[in-house]
Order: sequence, then C-alpha cells, then structure tokens
Amino acid sequence: MTHPTANQIEAELRRDFRARAREYGQDEDRNDPVISLLFRTFADQIEGLYKGLDSAQLSLLDELIGAVEMEPRTARPFAAHHRRSRPFARGRSRER
Repeated sequence: MTHPTANQIEAELRRDFRARAREYGQDEDRNDPVISLLFRTFADQIEGLYKGLDSAQLSLLDELIGAVEMEPRTARPFAAHHRRSRPFARGRSRER
C-alpha cells in the first residue's frame, strides 16, 4: 500500500490553507516562513506515522498468526504457491 509522501502532504496542506484564507477574504498569496515551517514539520511527522503503520500492521498479523497456531508467514514464489493451491486449472489436469 502506498502512502503519501511528505511533499504531497505539504502540498495538500498549502492548498487547503489557501482555500480557507480566500474564504476569509485574504487573497494575497504570500509565503509565510512560519506557516511553511509548520506545514513541513507536520507533513514529516505524518509521513513517519504512515511508515510506522506498515510495520505495526505486519507485527500484529504475525502475533495473530502465532496466537492461532497457523503456519508462520514466509516469502514464497508465487508460482510455487499457485501450483500447490490450485493443482488443476480450469478442469484440466497437468498431465497431457
């Protein structure tokens, strides 16, 4: 699953901020260094949360698999997995 990057998050924050500022009658489009720093810092923090989320999900999955005593997750080539799970494709046997 792909998550937005810090640059994408920052750009979205800026767009939202400009839209809200226009709603309140502020039509100037100036770059305030303090707001820029806030947006960049916040975007970096959000990106870090997204990155940590992937590893947390995998850790929880591994813990769940261990608790129900299933076979642990391992990397397997797709072709080998596919052959074992579907020995006959579309009603035809492999032997010809």
